[in-house]
Amino acid sequence: MEGVTKEYQKAKADTLHLYYFYQSLTSLYVAKQDYKKAYESGMTLADLRQWLKAKRQTQDSKLQMVQLEAKLNLENKETEIALLAEQKKNNNCY
Repeated sequence: MEGVTKEYQKAKADTLHLYYFYQSLTSLYVAKQDYKKAYESGMTLADLRQWLKAKRQTQDSKLQMVQLEAKLNLENKETEIALLAEQKKNNNCY
């Protein structure tokens, strides 16, 4: 419990550390047969798991948007190059 307290005292708590602290706490409480505390830490663990999943989805979405934007920019530049090449070809014919 000391690790959890120290983590919460930080200016910005590390969620991954908290996740592993609560995971260990839940296992310890179950081993000690303190099911009330095991349930409470398990609920906190579930909340952290849900938050981490949402954050991961957000990061994956941002990455996917950046990749799509880069692909679109590349296609636009390739189209522009093709048009300029066609214009140059047409100018050379005259």
